[in-house]
Amino acid sequence: IMVLAQGPILGFLAAVLLFGATPAKADLDQAISAIEAKDYQTAKAQLDPLAEAGNAEAQYWLGRLYDAGDGVAENPQTALDYFMKAAEQGHAESQRVVGIYYEEGKVVEQSYVDAGRWYEKAAEQDNDKALRNLASLYLVGKGVPSSSRRAAELFEKSANLGNAKAKRNLAYLYYFGTGVRSDRDKAAVLFQQAAAAGVGKADYDLARLHYRGHGVPKNEELARKLFTKAAKDGYAKAQLFLGRMYLRGEGGPKDAKMAYFWLAIAATQEPRDAARMLKRAKLPHSVLNAKYHLQEAEIIKNAGQLGSVTVSTNMAGRGTDIKLGDGVADAGGLFVIGTERHQSRRIDRQLRGRCSRQGDPGESQFFLSFEDDLMRNFAAADRMTNMMERFGMEDGEALEHRWLNRSVETAQKRVEQLHYRRRKYVLDFDDVMNRQREVVYGYRNQVLKSEDPRELIMEVIDRVVEAQVSHFTEERDDGQPDFVEMLHWTNMTFPLHLTLDSAQFETRDVEGNIAFITEKIHEAYKRKVDSENPEHLDNLERHIMLHAIDQKWQEHLYAMDSLREGVQLRAQGQKDPLQEYKTEAYKLFVTLMDSIDDASTHNIFRFTTVQPMDSVLADAPQQTSGGTENSVSNDNVASSGSAGSSAGAPNESKLKLNLPKRRPIAKIGRNEPCSCGSGKKYKNCCGRMSE
Repeated sequence: IMVLAQGPILGFLAAVLLFGATPAKADLDQAISAIEAKDYQTAKAQLDPLAEAGNAEAQYWLGRLYDAGDGVAENPQTALDYFMKAAEQGHAESQRVVGIYYEEGKVVEQSYVDAGRWYEKAAEQDNDKALRNLASLYLVGKGVPSSSRRAAELFEKSANLGNAKAKRNLAYLYYFGTGVRSDRDKAAVLFQQAAAAGVGKADYDLARLHYRGHGVPKNEELARKLFTKAAKDGYAKAQLFLGRMYLRGEGGPKDAKMAYFWLAIAATQEPRDAARMLKRAKLPHSVLNAKYHLQEAEIIKNAGQLGSVTVSTNMAGRGTDIKLGDGVADAGGLFVIGTERHQSRRIDRQLRGRCSRQGDPGESQFFLSFEDDLMRNFAAADRMTNMMERFGMEDGEALEHRWLNRSVETAQKRVEQLHYRRRKYVLDFDDVMNRQREVVYGYRNQVLKSEDPRELIMEVIDRVVEAQVSHFTEERDDGQPDFVEMLHWTNMTFPLHLTLDSAQFETRDVEGNIAFITEKIHEAYKRKVDSENPEHLDNLERHIMLHAIDQKWQEHLYAMDSLREGVQLRAQGQKDPLQEYKTEAYKLFVTLMDSIDDASTHNIFRFTTVQPMDSVLADAPQQTSGGTENSVSNDNVASSGSAGSSAGAPNESKLKLNLPKRRPIAKIGRNEPCSCGSGKKYKNCCGRMSE
């Protein structure tokens, strides 16, 4: 009975232990299956509780979701936190990923030493990818001592664990004899194994061996097939080699159209390096862009010659017809190859229009990729890519269909509409500033053209006095008038020398005080006018107002620029930035007009037509170094007003002002060689500092 009782009890305990561990493993498997099915939300819901419970595998997979932004907002920092938790528990792949973060300086400060340390930990668990990463560090000597032999050992260990990329790396070491004895036969075997495992670049490497006969019999036909396979996988170097073989007829018949097709595809991946691709293919060509603007006419002249190749940006050489040379029309005319479609249909049409000018024969061909920015952002490239995969289309295979043309045109229309909305949005902001500019410039023109600027001065005085008196008597926070502050402002702005007893502000109402102060200012200004030079008085009054307008308008422009930069942040508060900009701009404009009036009234009694001594000295003749000496004595100085006391002073000494002599410098064009001798263009050298 005891034995029979112990059996079920032990069986029950075993079942508890067994089924206690099974649900976590089952949830993890389901989460991984959900990730493979791209059901990231379900995967995350199943991984979260497992990761919180300390499951290293779940933490690793959550890190991958946050790193790639699958089902969650992309967050490298959160991803690294999950990877670090799993790595500290000894999860080998997480340790390798943490090493990658340190090597690339992603989120954390770049450190090859820390990267090597984490790779070492993962490599100790025979992680084939970590072994390859660590070998790469040893090969270049980053974070670890440089050792090609140690790198070869690690690559070989990773290759023995089945890492196909490590086999390709090891093959290169055997091919060049780096860290190991040179053995091209073994290199060829490793390249074949890597290519059989699906490493696209290994097809290219193996093709080069067959093309040159290194380690394997020379076989140009097989090399062309392997180059074709690697080229269809999108490898630019293979596309370049393949284009050259078609052009030379190596490994098969010559085919110029296929040659330029593959060269154009290679240039599509790196449009800026199209000239470099042609150079590596040993094809004579010319480059037409802003860098060679001096040779532009010569390049365009030769672009229509038989067999010539010209690499041009879509903007270079416009407005000039390319004249076809002898025999070009019979060969088909000018052939334009576009490496991508522009966001604007107008630019594409201009590029197509380079050929077939004035009845000449010609063709144009554009090459696109679903990975181009235009297709990816505006043409639902992902959906079309999935559709092509369902149809069994391979990467790199050319597609031609009117639906694709329609899709590109639709994408371009969307971009043009987007740019139109952006321009209109910018124009709406500019309209606000433009309306203010019209008012200010209209006021300024009124001052310039006025026959009686004193009338405008009086109007400004009336406005300012009325506003200030109302402010000190009616707009106080405590409701009580502040006559002391009003008296202080009056005496600081105008030379009235009032006192509280003489002003008696408290005996009058607001209108009475406005009339009293205004009358006193007019009397003071009349006394000032009587002492001024009547010939220059009108210009002085204009200058006072223009100086205030110009100074305050410049300050207003800076304030408006700051407002325009900061108002966009209000969209975070669910507010329309344009409407907020209009509201704040109106407040700033009201402040501007008030400040112009204040500045004008502040300077009315501080500017004079009586020329002071300092300005006379500033206008005196000056002696330049090496020139004729011009001296100015006190007898030659005319003074009046406050400076009149020095008019009769004896001629005690001569006044001599010396200024450095300036050497005339010839103007240098922005694209001309810099005069400092650096060999650079002026705009990229000394001209950059002057700009």
